[in-house]
Amino acid sequence: YTNLGGYNKNAYLVFASEHVEDCLYSNRIVECQSSSDMLNCIKSQWCYEVVDLESCYNLCFSQNCKNCSDSMFISSCMGVSNCLFCINLRKKSYCIFNKQYSKEDFENKKREILEMLYTGRKDELMQQFFEMKQKAVHHDLEVLNNDNSIGNYLYNSKNCYYCFDS
Repeated sequence: YTNLGGYNKNAYLVFASEHVEDCLYSNRIVECQSSSDMLNCIKSQWCYEVVDLESCYNLCFSQNCKNCSDSMFISSCMGVSNCLFCINLRKKSYCIFNKQYSKEDFENKKREILEMLYTGRKDELMQQFFEMKQKAVHHDLEVLNNDNSIGNYLYNSKNCYYCFDS
């Protein structure tokens, strides 16, 4: 049950994909493994409910991240690991709501947060994260290495006009 795919193995309801393995319910993914519910992701593994990732490992409920691992509820982060509910961080570890913790304190706080998430008391966490996202600085465009080009989510392009997700 795939469409517009090539070189896929064990993919179910995966569309516009290449070189994926053990993936479910995803669209526009390339070189991803053992993941589900992904959109616009490249070279990522063990991810769930994510959008616009590149080279990430073990992320959940995250968006616009690159080279991140072992994190949940992060947005617009690069090179972070072991973070929860963080926005716009670069090369950080053991952060919760953008606040730095020691490894031991992070693990204790993480246990508390996971308990809240799994016992149905996630509303206050989600509200706090939503408010944090509203106050955060957001880039108007997601572009990198472009020459004479106009669009969004545009990478390594030249002379491209009004192109998106390219």
